[in-house]
Amino acid sequence: MHTLPRHLRRTVVAVATLLTASQAHAQGPNGRSPVAAAQFARDSAEIMATIVGETAAFYNKDFNAWASHWVHAPYVRVVGWWPKGGVTVREGWDAVSGEVRQLMKESAPIRIPPPTRYGERISICRSGTTWRG
Repeated sequence: MHTLPRHLRRTVVAVATLLTASQAHAQGPNGRSPVAAAQFARDSAEIMATIVGETAAFYNKDFNAWASHWVHAPYVRVVGWWPKGGVTVREGWDAVSGEVRQLMKESAPIRIPPPTRYGERISICRSGTTWRG
């Protein structure tokens, strides 16, 4: 077991106490203030709508609709596993979008039903606070 040096123990305890006190002040009896709960519900609905829309656009081979659900930035990353290539990582919007555009152009229509979603769990982090649904 790792123990902190003596001079850091008080700092860690003080920070933990401060964080606990600020969390308790910001939360209601159900662990979340009514305002935070409402915001979490709105954010969760938007996240799920994005996932559903992106998947539908991909299955319909509609590149522009698919692309509208993505941030077009260098930090975008897709990690996947493919039978012919194993684990692959694509980084940056240019790489991700270029590959998907080519895949949509060259592949046959998708003839399987879209995936069924169940048991979704969403965590949203804002300024060091995590909300879980």
